[in-house]
Amino acid sequence: MIPDARCRSAEVIAALLDGVDQVVVGPHVALTASEQRQLLARARRKNNTLLTRRAWENAALRMRVDRAAWSGPQGGDYWLRQVRYDVVRQARGDGRPRRFMVSLGVDSVQVEAVHPGTRLMSVGA
Repeated sequence: MIPDARCRSAEVIAALLDGVDQVVVGPHVALTASEQRQLLARARRKNNTLLTRRAWENAALRMRVDRAAWSGPQGGDYWLRQVRYDVVRQARGDGRPRRFMVSLGVDSVQVEAVHPGTRLMSVGA
């Protein structure tokens, strides 16, 4: 974790992409559109994953959570038992966005498609 790269953020991220398979870019990292394009190209060349909470113009895949709903504190036990996320996924060249729901419980993971015909795969669930 690099807490503050200041004005050298693009250089730091590029160096991380050279040595790490998955790089997460914090929400306060300021990059120009040109730097974003260069970093995305570098990640693609190296077959790495580059994740950010901000939208990047040329990203191959964009996902956002439209809503999160927690449940579980019924019956006086006061513990949250499950969260359900409404997720929107759009891949470049994929056409319209796809919606699906992910439910994470204490001992389970469930993924449901909102649109008929959407193929989903859950790994390790």
